[in-house]
Amino acid sequence: MPFNKMGSPLFTRGGDKNELWSMLLEKAYAKIHGGYDFIIGGDIEYALRDLTGGIASAVDTSKDPKFQEKVGQGTFWQGLKKELKNGVVGCSSTMP
Repeated sequence: MPFNKMGSPLFTRGGDKNELWSMLLEKAYAKIHGGYDFIIGGDIEYALRDLTGGIASAVDTSKDPKFQEKVGQGTFWQGLKKELKNGVVGCSSTMP
């Protein structure tokens, strides 16, 4: 599993520093796809589909001109709560 020079995981880490399952899952996922280089910057939509076998859809908040309005009205959060009742919700961001 990839670690930085300080001994911290480069990518996935759990809330407990002794927790390994998320890093092991990531390592297995990278191996299936040919290595970490092929999953870095990947799309969470594809990962959720691969890992759950479910139907995945993405919402790109940076491209939604009405996103702030939806947040202000509470409709965005209502939609997320509804989706969470139906299955798994994931979140990702790109670094600037």
